[in-house]
Amino acid sequence: MKKFCSTYSTFNLFSFCWITFFLCSSICVYGQTLNGGNTITPQCFFQNKEIEFESIAAISNVLKFYNPTEGILRVKVKISCPSAWRTVSDVNRQYTVNARDTVYIPIRLVGNSVKFRGGVKYNFSAIVTVLETGRLYFSSFIAGKVKVTNIKMEVVPGSRMYLLNGQSSVPFNIELINAGNDQQDLLLTISKRGSEIMLTDSSGKFLQKNYQQVFMKPQTELLFPYGLTLLKQMRNQKRMDTYGFVFQDAEVSRHYRIYAKAEEPKPVTANASQPNSSSGQIGKTIDVFKLSSKKRVAENDGDGLPLTLIANAAQLFNQQPMINLAMNGRKILNENTFLTYMFQNSYSYYSRGNMNFNSAFGQVGYFHKKGSIQVGSATQIFLPLIRGSGNEGPGVAATYQLRPDHRIGFSYSNKRGELGEVSRANYNLGYSGKVRGIVTSLGVGLLNSNKTYRAQIFSSGISLPLSKKQFIVLRMNWENYLFNSRSRTGYLAGLNYNVAYLKDRANTSLQFTYRKVPNFISGNDTINNKPYFSANIFNTFRVRPNLTLRSIHVFYNNPVFSFTGSNYIDNKLFSNLFVFNIKRGRLRNPLVPALYINYSDYNNLQLLSQGLQLNVNRSNLESNLRIGFTVKAGLNKLLSNPLLGNFFTSQVNSFITFKTWIFNSRYYYGPQSQYELQSALTRQMKYSQMLFLSAGNQYQFKNKQFVMENTLSYTYVYVNLRHTTSLFSQFFFYGRNGWRFNLNFSVNYNSAENIRFIYDPAAKSKYLAENGTTRQHSTDFQFGIGAKKDLNIPLPNKYHKKRFATTQFIAFLDVNGNRRFDANEVKLENVILRLNEYEAQTDMNGEAIFENVPLNKYKIQIQALDKIGPWFPLMGDSIFIDGSGVVNIPFSRGAQILGNVEVNRDKYSAGILENLDISRIKIIVVDSAGRTQTNLTDKQGGFSFYLPYGSYTLRLDESVLGSQFELAQNDVLVQLQVGMETFYQTFLISERKRKVKTKKFSTNGSLIEETGELKAGENK
Repeated sequence: MKKFCSTYSTFNLFSFCWITFFLCSSICVYGQTLNGGNTITPQCFFQNKEIEFESIAAISNVLKFYNPTEGILRVKVKISCPSAWRTVSDVNRQYTVNARDTVYIPIRLVGNSVKFRGGVKYNFSAIVTVLETGRLYFSSFIAGKVKVTNIKMEVVPGSRMYLLNGQSSVPFNIELINAGNDQQDLLLTISKRGSEIMLTDSSGKFLQKNYQQVFMKPQTELLFPYGLTLLKQMRNQKRMDTYGFVFQDAEVSRHYRIYAKAEEPKPVTANASQPNSSSGQIGKTIDVFKLSSKKRVAENDGDGLPLTLIANAAQLFNQQPMINLAMNGRKILNENTFLTYMFQNSYSYYSRGNMNFNSAFGQVGYFHKKGSIQVGSATQIFLPLIRGSGNEGPGVAATYQLRPDHRIGFSYSNKRGELGEVSRANYNLGYSGKVRGIVTSLGVGLLNSNKTYRAQIFSSGISLPLSKKQFIVLRMNWENYLFNSRSRTGYLAGLNYNVAYLKDRANTSLQFTYRKVPNFISGNDTINNKPYFSANIFNTFRVRPNLTLRSIHVFYNNPVFSFTGSNYIDNKLFSNLFVFNIKRGRLRNPLVPALYINYSDYNNLQLLSQGLQLNVNRSNLESNLRIGFTVKAGLNKLLSNPLLGNFFTSQVNSFITFKTWIFNSRYYYGPQSQYELQSALTRQMKYSQMLFLSAGNQYQFKNKQFVMENTLSYTYVYVNLRHTTSLFSQFFFYGRNGWRFNLNFSVNYNSAENIRFIYDPAAKSKYLAENGTTRQHSTDFQFGIGAKKDLNIPLPNKYHKKRFATTQFIAFLDVNGNRRFDANEVKLENVILRLNEYEAQTDMNGEAIFENVPLNKYKIQIQALDKIGPWFPLMGDSIFIDGSGVVNIPFSRGAQILGNVEVNRDKYSAGILENLDISRIKIIVVDSAGRTQTNLTDKQGGFSFYLPYGSYTLRLDESVLGSQFELAQNDVLVQLQVGMETFYQTFLISERKRKVKTKKFSTNGSLIEETGELKAGENK
């Protein structure tokens, strides 16, 4: 049965395939049968299956129809095209196709618009009807315009603008140009930096929103008018630096910045974790300047020695007044050398003596790229990986560069001891060198060379890069100590290791220190000295751009000798902190939660602490607001006394700065240190709490010479119920000559319970704390004065060469042509003077001053902001500042050169419908002395120059033409003669032409005619 079924199935499958093949063949033969019983089908197809056109919306193609039969066929062709197109072919025309022949039918299509969008494909179909049979044949091709995205942004009048004297607003335009062939959907945003300015719209009103949606058709331009308005400078909007502020009569220069950006919005992707690639965008940065008539070029104080003098007297009218005097300065001698000097001392004694001298601190240093010398207090050698010793007291230190990356150093200091002790001298000598990235150092030191207790220290170190992402630093010291003819040895070993991994997303740093110092303190040689040991590990891992994990692990063991027990007590600490840095929001304000676990063992008290902490910070520069908040809380367990159980401690810290206000608050609950814990437990005191509040304000008077600061604070301590209220006030006055004077006073009021300690032999500390029955009240008053002055100590002429000058410039209309300012001539304000990168603007008297200018040659540029017609500055492109004095900037009347650029396009040019950009073409004018001036054409191709009378050569920069265009005439000689007002010149640009051949074919494909002609577009 199974065999029969299998045979039957095979027969059925064979029969089905045969019948299907027979029917299909019959249908094909029937469908293909034409004249004379032929079974071959005619063929039609387009020569080009896909056509790309550029700007001209006219395309052509060739339809081929092949007649494989033995008879003659007559056909008609109809083109099916989209509504934006039409065919110029005759739809009623009949084509005769001979037997076994091919006819070539030209198809021409014209679009209704030349501004077709790019990236759109059009399908064109040809329907061929055979008149003898009525059968239809089809063929199609696709045509489209390549999508060209070309968005440009321009700022009118320019991306660098200046405000006139007394002007508080300036208009400008943002121009968007769609030079592509596709419609653009753009989001235009404009923003500013700084709270002193506001942006306005075309009506002069402040912008309500800084963005707008823009739709642009191809080959169009849109102009968006904006404006910048200076807000009236309000007082008390931002705290000023009371230390560095210097009062000036002239208004300081200010720089404002505006950002304009246009970008194409992108749709939201289906997968939020994989956003769109960043859309293309264009932007401009607009700089607006409000210049002062005074500009200080060099920050140092010219040819003298700059010196800052600060003197403060405190606790006046009290029992022990004190005066502190500090002087410091830094003198730049040249780009490789500078000099530093400082001195400070405090005076709190009633008579002159050694105490006044011993408390003084002063140092003078000379630093050069080849080496340095320091003389004075606390001098030391600056060499890497070298441990200096004994740098107290007056001394001298020096380093010298033997060759690049190789230095030696030496230091000596000698400090006299207290109460007539003999002086102790200290010496250090070292070397540091670098070879192929490896830094090695060697040093030797002698400490207390002339005392019974002295030491010899030999130090060495090496910094070795193991690879591009990891390095190691090793340090080793061998120390020999001598005390009363006894000798002991000490050691110091250190290791630093740093490595980056996971494609620089992670970093680990390891620090290890081992220190062993001889035991001379106990006086007992049988007690071995114990070493100090510490190990720190720092890990950083950037999980995501807005999430970074950090961990800090610190362990150290610091033994301390106990005289009562005549032994060492091991003080240990093992702390662990895990930090999660989360950046959130547009301003990336950080949110930093953390976890801590600490173990400590101090004075035989073992404490385990664990808890959480949170840091939150936020800032807004526009409103001068900063907020910070930190909270830390956890449980603590005293392992050395487990019966006490767990106890809770916490800290809360916060601050707010807003404009000229500062608010601070702190709250502590529970003992915050090991000592406080031990004191509370042994003396059975109250569980500690502390609250601190403060508010400070800086008040800036209308007269900028006066400033006042006040800070009110309150402190509460629960242990003794102490209340403290304090007021600290300062009043500053800034003189016109650079002096700053300060008057300050403080008032403190205290109220607290009287704590008594009662002897109790059963207590651990033998004493118990007890609150008294009466409260203690106290009030104190402090008064102080201060002064500060930035001085410039002049040096005798024999010790210096004059290298700086203050130069005054006067801009005016030179009517009589003598290049000197006369009393009857007009001064020009709003003239920008630029010495290299330093700028100043003439005031209403036509004057601008550059202070402290190093004597040198400077490139000078002059620009008149006001429209003054055919007046131009008679100045070269450079000036040499050789001393103090007045420099005249005469403006002379001359002639104007006007002109434009025109383009001659051929009517058969392939790009005849393109809008050629003829803006920003460089036009150059060269005078008879070879000096040049340049200008750029505007959007219409126009340009202009104001020049004095004389002979010039006018030139167009041909490098922008390329190979497709040529200039009819260049290097035009121009003679500007007295009495001439304007000279006009046109530069004519023409397209280059080449010879092309045109061929015409008959219906059977044979050549009928061949002609040649010149057409624009390429070289001949």
